[in-house]
Amino acid sequence: MLSRETLERYRRMTPGERLALTLKLSEEKLPSLLKGTPEQIDRRFELLRRDKDERNRLILEGLGCAMRGEKRPDRPSGHAIDADPAKDPVLAKEIEEWL
Repeated sequence: MLSRETLERYRRMTPGERLALTLKLSEEKLPSLLKGTPEQIDRRFELLRRDKDERNRLILEGLGCAMRGEKRPDRPSGHAIDADPAKDPVLAKEIEEWL
């Protein structure tokens, strides 16, 4: 998990700095994303796409509720968005090092 200090440093970053960090981490992870059979790679990217689509859906749903002045509907418990950021210790360590 990311420390409070790391989260604060991340929050103080400019959008350009955040983008540079994202691109750097993505570039480093690309070889592992492309490892395996074509079916494994397709499945990996399909899971990433589904996760992204679900996050986007929840964001749009929340924005729509906010614009209408409605209370945001509850998310299903255990959803990835509810989890603490970067529970993956390896990823958390990499983020710590880059910040």
